[in-house]
Amino acid sequence: MNHSKSVNPLQALLELSAGEQLRHGLQHTPQEIARQPQTWRTTFQLVQENRAAVDDFLTAGPPENVIFSGAGTSDYIGQCLVPLWRRNGYKHTSAIPSTTLLTELDDYLRPADDCLLVSISRSGASPEGVAVLEETLKKYPRARHLVITCNRQGQMAQLAAAPNAFCLVLDESTNDQGLAMTASFSNLLLAGQLIAAPDFINIDTLCEAGAEMLAQAARLAFDLAARDFTRACFLGAGAFYGVARESALKTMELTAGRILTMAETPLGLRHGPLSALDANTLLVLFLSGDKQRRAYEIRLLEEIKGKNLGCAQVVVTNGADAPADVTLNYQTPTLPDLYRPPVDAIFGQLFGLFASLRHGLQPDTPSPSGAINRVVSSI
Repeated sequence: MNHSKSVNPLQALLELSAGEQLRHGLQHTPQEIARQPQTWRTTFQLVQENRAAVDDFLTAGPPENVIFSGAGTSDYIGQCLVPLWRRNGYKHTSAIPSTTLLTELDDYLRPADDCLLVSISRSGASPEGVAVLEETLKKYPRARHLVITCNRQGQMAQLAAAPNAFCLVLDESTNDQGLAMTASFSNLLLAGQLIAAPDFINIDTLCEAGAEMLAQAARLAFDLAARDFTRACFLGAGAFYGVARESALKTMELTAGRILTMAETPLGLRHGPLSALDANTLLVLFLSGDKQRRAYEIRLLEEIKGKNLGCAQVVVTNGADAPADVTLNYQTPTLPDLYRPPVDAIFGQLFGLFASLRHGLQPDTPSPSGAINRVVSSI
């Protein structure tokens, strides 16, 4: 499936016949990536309609601590949300994977704690997430529960019928059918942003930025995938650390590990992981709009250049310049860093999609061995 320079590679996938999409495993993933700005409007409206109920739930028992619980992509959503929640009054907020909480719950909670556990899950059936929710409801009566999911029929939504719980179920259009979470990632994330920050940026601004990202990133991701990198390193600080981890996961799972990935903070890379950058490594930095953070990040890029590490540098930015091989700058409109993650993550999704095709895989079901599936099996 080669595309001429004049054709948007993502649009070309969307215009394939139904038979071709089925043959190449493209029935769901490209569509789910492409329709994200449209689904963001739906999520925005849903949260607005539930605003009073959500606010009543949160203010009925203001928590001392907020813990985001999720596995894999759902955990990275929490990591993206932590800085925003802290800035909006929830100072003791952390993201702890449900895979950790399940075996170490007593290390993080005490029966006397006033804690809000925010469980995030596309399917609402993640075995670790369900088990953590069940255990917390049983052992920690003072804990309260906010469930954000894309599946009304999932176990988490059913458990959230408890008196000390509230469930926000997103529109069915966000419940991705492909293996990789794409629209579900950005919409669950957007819902979490809207809950913490009622004075959210204009939804038109976010959707315009998303459309700009889709237009710019598709061609770049397609061209980069054609270069057959064997490694990819994604960097981000603050809210972008979750984006970096999600991008690394998208690339790894959509290529079934053909591309080995890692995610780090820009400064953290200097303390050991820098040694892993070789001549076949793609380096992607989600550049901060904060002046001080950006200065550190640009110094890192210059250090990597000076040491001739890595094969190519890509910077994803929203209006700022950087000394990189390629700059993906969706500068209209300008977004604050805390609201950029749903938009910036699109680049990682598209690179994973085109790299999957480059390696002869089917993006909807990219694990030939069946090692991973859309919903993780019970434990």
